[in-house]
Amino acid sequence: MENAAVTPGKEGKDETAHPKDETARPERSEKADVRIRQLLRERRERDDRIAALEKENADLRAAAERQASAEQQERNDAQAAFDRGLQQSRGRHKDFDEALKLAVPVPREVRDALVALGELGAETSYYLAKNPRLCRELCSLLPRVAIHRVTRLAFDIEREIEIQAQCNAAARWYQNVTAPQSSTARKGA
Repeated sequence: MENAAVTPGKEGKDETAHPKDETARPERSEKADVRIRQLLRERRERDDRIAALEKENADLRAAAERQASAEQQERNDAQAAFDRGLQQSRGRHKDFDEALKLAVPVPREVRDALVALGELGAETSYYLAKNPRLCRELCSLLPRVAIHRVTRLAFDIEREIEIQAQCNAAARWYQNVTAPQSSTARKGA
């Protein structure tokens, strides 16, 4: 018996211990069973919390990706509108490209705000290019203040464009109303 170990028995006698049977399950006390159940329950709770956190993390990641995609789409739409505005402004102002080439550079935040304004941003860019003093003033302001100032300027320009369009429409209407009367009066005379 090479694998046997000698251990003292209950009565002081040496007994030969046999190797434990792998399939035999030692009896546990009720206290040990309670502790095992408690540990298993804690492990299930921990696994459930981890699964919930992983799901929440995946949901947050998906929401962030959707938001980033939406923001990118907004930037693309604004850039497309800005490009359309550039073409319209080129048609309105013969010196548009020359003015932009000579313009005082403005901070990146202001350029981003002009692009975000779309078509109106292009017209505002022309106005800023023609007013270098205002561009230098914008450069000296905090970015948030400069953006606010450019936005207000853009809406003032938009109002002026609308007023000009209304005046042009009224002038055309007046010409149409008065032109036929004068031509018929001449024929009758």
